[in-house]
Amino acid sequence: MLTAMPLRRLIATALSVMVLGACAVKPPEPLTDSQVADVATAFFSEQVRSLLVHRYWNSESHGQRAIYCVSSRDAEKIGSELVPDLRRNLTTSELEQARDFLATPVGRAFMDRQVYNTPRLALSASEMAALRDFLNTPVGFKLLDPATAARYADAYDAKVAERLDQCGRTYQPIEVDLAVGQAVARTHEDIICTRPRLHYPADAKRKRQFGKAVVRLWINTKGIVYLTLLTQSTGVPLLDEAADSAVRDMHCVPYNDGGELVKSTALQPISFELD
Repeated sequence: MLTAMPLRRLIATALSVMVLGACAVKPPEPLTDSQVADVATAFFSEQVRSLLVHRYWNSESHGQRAIYCVSSRDAEKIGSELVPDLRRNLTTSELEQARDFLATPVGRAFMDRQVYNTPRLALSASEMAALRDFLNTPVGFKLLDPATAARYADAYDAKVAERLDQCGRTYQPIEVDLAVGQAVARTHEDIICTRPRLHYPADAKRKRQFGKAVVRLWINTKGIVYLTLLTQSTGVPLLDEAADSAVRDMHCVPYNDGGELVKSTALQPISFELD
């Protein structure tokens, strides 16, 4: 025979079940090194690479060997090597928020663009809104703060110095030819790229500024320009920026070395001439 349970007792029983259920929930699993490496790769690898290549270009003590060490390193490898530095400088909560963002469709698209698996095309309006929402959070702001990337570049610089001799044993000087409007490989076959779409800054035109820049570009196995370095300046910062931007937007056929797609590098001249 069923008997009615007093309301007070019923509420107490329900609360006890809820408490027991809450106690049974397992704490979240700690982030694995692989997950932290994904965060490092997405937010810092390419920034660290670019900062160090520009630093080494102006360094008498490092030079081209160090540039080779960094430019030839895969973004994922740089990310995995930055794991200890991220664990020291970011809280568990910050790393978890970054991981959760990268797990979203927008986060995955952001990751692919950051490591140059896909061209850095403009995001859709909805993607931009979602990305902006994350970047406006404290952790998003911290991850994209240039000072944060500079700190990790300093840390990675020490790692490069440790293996500089090893890089030197496999290093071969880069010999390139210059061709107007077309990047040329250092070997017998040309690197086929789209011609740079040059935008002549209006302010530079108005001031009658002109000159020639030379930009070194690095191309990955997908034919995407993933790194650039200004090796000859026009003497006008605005024109130099326009030259670098034009080269970054070039698309290339991946370099084929005996049937194997490999990374390649070349020089691209850019001329700004007044009519």
